[in-house]
Amino acid sequence: MEAREPRERLRRAVVAAYGAAPAELQGGIEFEDVPGDAVEGRRSDRRSDRRSDRRRDGRSDRRQRWAAGAATEMPVTMAVRVAIIVLVVALVVVVVLMARAMGPEPVAVPLPAPEPATVEPTADTGDDSARSPAAVVVVHVAGAVVEPGVVTVSEGTRVADVIDAAGGAVPDADLDAINLAAPVEDGQQVFLPHEGEAARPFPGAGAAENSEPLVNLNSADAPTLERLTGIGPALAAEIVAWRTEHGPFESVEDLLQVSGIGPATLERLRDEAVL
Repeated sequence: MEAREPRERLRRAVVAAYGAAPAELQGGIEFEDVPGDAVEGRRSDRRSDRRSDRRRDGRSDRRQRWAAGAATEMPVTMAVRVAIIVLVVALVVVVVLMARAMGPEPVAVPLPAPEPATVEPTADTGDDSARSPAAVVVVHVAGAVVEPGVVTVSEGTRVADVIDAAGGAVPDADLDAINLAAPVEDGQQVFLPHEGEAARPFPGAGAAENSEPLVNLNSADAPTLERLTGIGPALAAEIVAWRTEHGPFESVEDLLQVSGIGPATLERLRDEAVL
């Protein structure tokens, strides 16, 4: 009875491990000499093998899950990277366009206007191939003008232009007292009276040819000054002395400052003297 108990325990262990007894056990092989510790060791080995199999199965399952997750996560990561690159490029394009739009507008540089061509008036000789430049005349402008004195103008200039050449008329000038449209001649005096002052007739073309040339008070010597009406050697010397001491005459009226010349003499000299 005691000898059969170890065999019975071994059979039960084999049945528990394999589900049935091996053929040797069914054939009646004796296990009397097999110790009980050997049977227990075999049980431990079987349990260790089953645990190893479970660990291998667990690792295999984890690898499969990781591979499946990586397969789904990698396309998502690539899509995110592509989207970021597209956004950065779009942002750069927007910044460049805004910088160009906000830049300074080009400034148009105005071109200088072409100067009108001027044609010098020439005397008509009947021959187009030989035209001489226009002649000039010297005119004395006196009276109610801003800058009385001698002006040089071209031949055929009108009285109005001569007055403008002398600085224009003063506010109290009587422009209706003289003919502003009359042409001037060389050596002529144009006198513009003040309001309430009597006008003086100035010689025309024929009178200018027959009259004596005007005397320049600032350049004439004593003998030349004696050609003036009412001026003798004494007054001519006084005029030269005053001019030497005070400088050139600025107007014919300055003759009143010369000793011996009064208003009556001055009136006679207005049509004969120039500056």
